[in-house]
Amino acid sequence: MQKKVNKKRLFYAIGFILILVFIAKPVKVFILNAIEDPYNIQKIGNYLYSDKDIDLDSLHCHCDSLQINIGEKPLLSIYEIIDSLHSPLNRLKRYLHFANLVEIDPYSNEIPSTDYSDITYSFNQFKAEGKLKMIGRYWDHYNTDKFSFRIKSKKNFFINDKTNFYHSQVRYGGVYEWFGNEILKLFDIISLDCGFVDVTINGEHKNLYFYQEQPTSNTIEKNHRKPGITFRISKDSSKNLYVSNLYDFDKENDSNYLKLLNVKLEKYNQQQLLPKKLFNIQKMIDFGTAMSFLNADHARYPMNTYFYFNPTDSLVEPFSREFQSNSYEPKGSISFSHPYYLKKTYFKPENIGRISDTYCFPPKEAKQFKSKVKENLRLKISERFFEEMEAISDNMENIMSCGLLSDPSYSSFDFDRFLMNKELIIQYFKKNTSK
Repeated sequence: MQKKVNKKRLFYAIGFILILVFIAKPVKVFILNAIEDPYNIQKIGNYLYSDKDIDLDSLHCHCDSLQINIGEKPLLSIYEIIDSLHSPLNRLKRYLHFANLVEIDPYSNEIPSTDYSDITYSFNQFKAEGKLKMIGRYWDHYNTDKFSFRIKSKKNFFINDKTNFYHSQVRYGGVYEWFGNEILKLFDIISLDCGFVDVTINGEHKNLYFYQEQPTSNTIEKNHRKPGITFRISKDSSKNLYVSNLYDFDKENDSNYLKLLNVKLEKYNQQQLLPKKLFNIQKMIDFGTAMSFLNADHARYPMNTYFYFNPTDSLVEPFSREFQSNSYEPKGSISFSHPYYLKKTYFKPENIGRISDTYCFPPKEAKQFKSKVKENLRLKISERFFEEMEAISDNMENIMSCGLLSDPSYSSFDFDRFLMNKELIIQYFKKNTSK
């Protein structure tokens, strides 16, 4: 009888120890983070923290200033939503997810859609009215008191018709995003305005925000294109392409373009239309070339790539955002300790021309497309291109200072990365001249 009792106690003891081992780490993290500032507890993600000593007093950011006045009730509603996202239950779900203990996606369907609220604002002493709303699907848009938001205002009254504002952490400090858009300009690809602005909301100084233009008809005009529709392309479970988002759609003037686009997509899905009859292939080649040089494969994903339907030739051409997300990879294993220390990544030959895979080019056309991107990349990596690129770097000092002052935890912009990319690309073509 005593032996049975001892065995039972041993069984319970072993079970208790296993339970402790199973839950100890997430419980520890939850408890430790629960006592931190409520807006910093979700600081888990792909953040690059600097190990350099930076003299912030020596840095100066020359940027515009923005003062926003929003009604007390809508602003209170925003902070109530943010607080609810950081409730103990939501935090625990997130940590359990990162510990691979539960199968949930804490990123999606957590942030409720909000309506625009009326605001008044002063931009570089110019006073006007506009509208503001919270934006961002992922938690990093709300893990500090500098929440992400969008302002829309009348044309020419503001930086852009619609502008998104982010804590610079949401865009890896913002500098690489700015640089990526500057590179697109060298390829005559549509680019988005972005940079830094000093923000104050209802008298509370929020310091520097990174801003990025939301595509509108004004975007197309500034990039010297004729008016046409701007949209995204998504894929269904059968890999059929369809228009998933329309930006600044003018029903009266753009409906015929949309009908034509939908007809072309339907024929393309049925393999009755070749890629060159839907896409502007040269723009796609240039886009693929820029992505390879920037090591920005993440930017080709449907959630990051925009398209413009050009009414002149009835072809679509790409532009994009989020160039920085392939700049770094986690060092070693992922753990709860934050930050995740990251290592730099460089040019990857396997990513050349992968946008043809994303948008379902037939095998023969995809192979041809990738060959053309390789040839374009080989020709573009020249001294002339780097002279043009170095001209961009003339503006880098101020942008980098803004980025560091916005979030000093980030390392400074690494221009040598692209010099290394150049050498890796040259080496790749030397080894593959016969291919």
